[in-house]
Amino acid sequence: MEPPAVSPDGRSVAIALRRNGKLTLHPATAEGNELRPFGESIDISGAADWSRDGQWIVTGGTDTNGLGLFKIPLGGGMPVRLAKGQASNPVWSPAGNLIVYAAVNVGFFAPLLAVRPDGTPVKLPSIEVLREGVSVRFLPNGSGLVYMQGLPSAQTLWLLDLATMK
Repeated sequence: MEPPAVSPDGRSVAIALRRNGKLTLHPATAEGNELRPFGESIDISGAADWSRDGQWIVTGGTDTNGLGLFKIPLGGGMPVRLAKGQASNPVWSPAGNLIVYAAVNVGFFAPLLAVRPDGTPVKLPSIEVLREGVSVRFLPNGSGLVYMQGLPSAQTLWLLDLATMK
């Protein structure tokens, strides 16, 4: 049900598959080879995204300590909790220094939050995005964040300048 996350070099994807009642990420080559589960301690929710160096995948989900935003190493090892609480559809910036995600749902909408890859929170202006689907993307040079606002039938595009936060 979740869209596959394509690696920055386009040679791999991470696919969410349900096994034993839990959604787990499975990276594979773009041809579908080498499909294997990883980050199995996380029951993921929403879309996932790759770090620009291809070493990590960030996703929302639940582990034994509850809901959170997690950074999962592709080379093996335990997932790293970046934030507590509901988190879905994270997007990693082109420079690799910022991750934005949708937080706890309030009706149709969820507030947009941000953290550094080490989990340090970053204050954004008050922005709410639709709770379903990925509605945020960084500009290719990382200077801004394009997001969708409004009711599902009347979405408009907005741009947040990350230097001025306006």
